[in-house]
Amino acid sequence: MTRETEAVITGLQEPPSRILVLGGDATGARLAEKLADSGLSVVLLGSNSNSSMETIPDGLLTDVTGFVHDYTAEIATANGLVTEHFTHIVCAQPARVEARFKAYGLEPSSQVVSLSEFLKRDGLNDALQSKDRFHVAFLCGLRGSSRPAAFDGILRGIERLQQSDRPVIFVFSRDLHVAGANLESRYRGARERGAVFFKFSDDLPTFESSAGVVKIHFNDAVLGSPMELTPDLLVVDEEYSPPDLAAVARLIPSSHRFQPFIQPYSPRFAGMLTPKAGIYAIGPARGVYENDLIASDIEAAPTFLRSRVDIPGYPGPAVIDPVKCAACLTCMRTCPHGAIGLGSPPEVHAGSCFRCGVCLTVCPQNAISFRQIPDEYDIGEQIRSTLTRTESASKIVVFLCSRSAAQAYVSALSQLPETVGPVVVPCAGAVDERHILDAFMAGALGVLVAGCFDGNCASIYGTTFAGNKAAATMESLKDIGMDARLVRMVRLSSNNAEPLIEAVQELTRHIGENAHGSD
Repeated sequence: MTRETEAVITGLQEPPSRILVLGGDATGARLAEKLADSGLSVVLLGSNSNSSMETIPDGLLTDVTGFVHDYTAEIATANGLVTEHFTHIVCAQPARVEARFKAYGLEPSSQVVSLSEFLKRDGLNDALQSKDRFHVAFLCGLRGSSRPAAFDGILRGIERLQQSDRPVIFVFSRDLHVAGANLESRYRGARERGAVFFKFSDDLPTFESSAGVVKIHFNDAVLGSPMELTPDLLVVDEEYSPPDLAAVARLIPSSHRFQPFIQPYSPRFAGMLTPKAGIYAIGPARGVYENDLIASDIEAAPTFLRSRVDIPGYPGPAVIDPVKCAACLTCMRTCPHGAIGLGSPPEVHAGSCFRCGVCLTVCPQNAISFRQIPDEYDIGEQIRSTLTRTESASKIVVFLCSRSAAQAYVSALSQLPETVGPVVVPCAGAVDERHILDAFMAGALGVLVAGCFDGNCASIYGTTFAGNKAAATMESLKDIGMDARLVRMVRLSSNNAEPLIEAVQELTRHIGENAHGSD
């Protein structure tokens, strides 16, 4: 992601002065201490810390409102609700971890324990310690998904056991996820030291439990014969899920697209970024459970939060005309970045506005516009200007997302015919049905809307909105007897212009065929 895009997303106008870190385990404490050591003012919620920073160890965030530099948090404590004010909020809560006993039809006991319980123990119980040889079996991803973080825990358990020559270790797994740091080499080391790994596909092991004793029945893929194992200790793997982020997710209207996290799975939101200025995610809050990745995020956090950047690119922010506004709140509910606040009328927060233009297209009263926008950015003016410059008889207007298609267009100029007239828009989601119809009214014979791939839109659902608008316009063309195929939607990335070139060529051929058919 470019530095410019990062600047647009964060929208910071001054460094943070009071940061709320939502913790709950060592990750939150380490992050808070790192930020405090760098000179930032930090309040740690839900964890204890060894430093002298302010902490609310028993606190729980119940609600938060506001915008970057002006967040109001409602916190439940043992002494009742308290209200605090913060400039920034970092979600660093621990994952919710649940052992998969039910998935295997097992009950926890002294001989059947969860991975977390096993790792907490200082040693094995007395019954096992008294044996010359004992068998320990680990379950890894036989039911449900498995993560590198889970396999890391299993390897830590194996490495602890292999400090003695008494345990015989078995691992029952499906796909082993070894993408984390050193997991592959540690896995090989565990095998070389005697751990036996059984891997399965569809024919999974079954479990028989009686009086606390568990038998594992399975078919060995190498020997091709049924086998049975009664381990002295069975360690059950765990399901990782993100923490409860509901209070913060309510600040981001687009969060329903990427829940249960508050960060979209998209290269547009690198590091700790979320679509909401001043709200950051680290670790499980953004779907990262691996200790090495969390550690690198913590290391980078002070620099990240201190960065002073401005919002470049498209003019703005958006403004709402109080005379036209009907207070329907459509814009507030739709803004992907949570940049519009409840007021009379609603107001756009300048430091949070991403200049995507989605609010302009959804407003039923046309009450929203970009502030003091020059002619070269006005979509209507661009349409008229580009068609005036385009001399060919088969004029094609191409609406180009400023964050993807516009760059691709520049790289493809030598391969595009002079029939193409570019209109750069802040986001494909800013293209409304009226803009497409205006292009035809101004003399265009075909229209392309070029936006990001689904899942890679900086405004989350801008591409989806653009596709819906293009489809609606096609239906309108049908209603008035025009060819609906004269409007097309194309998705591409900034570094690959091929889809745009192909779409222009196809539309040009179609326009030509229509022209010959009418002769």
